[in-house]
Amino acid sequence: MADPPPWPERPENAQDFDTFWLVRGLPPEPFPLEDYPYWEEPAVFGPPGTRWVYPISELIDREAAPGTASAVKAAAGRLLALLKTKSPPAGSAGWEVPGTAPAVPQTPQEAPVPMLWIRTQIVAALSTDEEVVHVHNWRHSTQENAPLDATTVKIVGNAVRNGFAQFLSTQGAKFPTALQYKEVRASALTQVNPGEDPEWPLPTQVSPFAANTGGTASDITLPYEVACCLTLNTNTRGTSRFRGRTYLGPFSAGMMGSNGNFDPTKVNALATAFGTDVIASVEASTDYELHVISQKYGTSAKVTGVKVGQVPDSQRRRRRDRVENYYQAWGSPVGAL
Repeated sequence: MADPPPWPERPENAQDFDTFWLVRGLPPEPFPLEDYPYWEEPAVFGPPGTRWVYPISELIDREAAPGTASAVKAAAGRLLALLKTKSPPAGSAGWEVPGTAPAVPQTPQEAPVPMLWIRTQIVAALSTDEEVVHVHNWRHSTQENAPLDATTVKIVGNAVRNGFAQFLSTQGAKFPTALQYKEVRASALTQVNPGEDPEWPLPTQVSPFAANTGGTASDITLPYEVACCLTLNTNTRGTSRFRGRTYLGPFSAGMMGSNGNFDPTKVNALATAFGTDVIASVEASTDYELHVISQKYGTSAKVTGVKVGQVPDSQRRRRRDRVENYYQAWGSPVGAL
């Protein structure tokens, strides 16, 4: 096809509509070059908004060397998508002359959001081998980065300790006596830019539990790595940076229901008590509320609910320090022959 005459004179293969030109035929080369400034050559490709309709086979013939049509067809399809190709009748394709250079896609970037918050660690001893730690993050409920001092950090630590002790007063029978909670460690953290390691501007404050605060079940204990995951949801959908997790356990065998699952009534009661006794009580007695914080992205979202399932979860690190006793149950040990 010969190059069309200077526009807006109508070429033979063009139709003049009220708002655009429609040209039947394959646009001249260098189409379909991806980065070419077509809008700068209206005498060749038409003014911005001109629409070209052409058989796909002609584009393939232009691009393909002998024996490579199938590969070029796939490449042409990708080019057509990049060029915002329209979808005319089957076997044909359409392209519109852009008005300006297409915008360069921008990778979303998180704006640096300085954050100041309190991190608490609820620490328990599990028998003589293991330590169980539940980590939570708390931010001021009305002032995004309220100033922190040791007294405020201590107040939040005490509130978390008191709330978790209340939680154990009703739920302790689900945990073995080998699980005993020792203290809550509360620390102030600050982070200026996403992805950076936070700084610890104040000494960690410790709030001890009373003696014998922990599990009270005396029946058989499930393996230490068996846990129940409480999902801490926020009011924001999307990636995992808006969801937190707390792994409770290990448990006594009495937590089990049927088919290898936890008893749904017991796990529901467990999650409800955690939400009421820990999250709600701390928020009621202090100016701080539970948040899910992403240090990688520099984001923070308030926890608005607790979700729980009845399928047991796994916290494998709760068995890493246990001493294994192996028995040669059959045959000869390695190197004995």
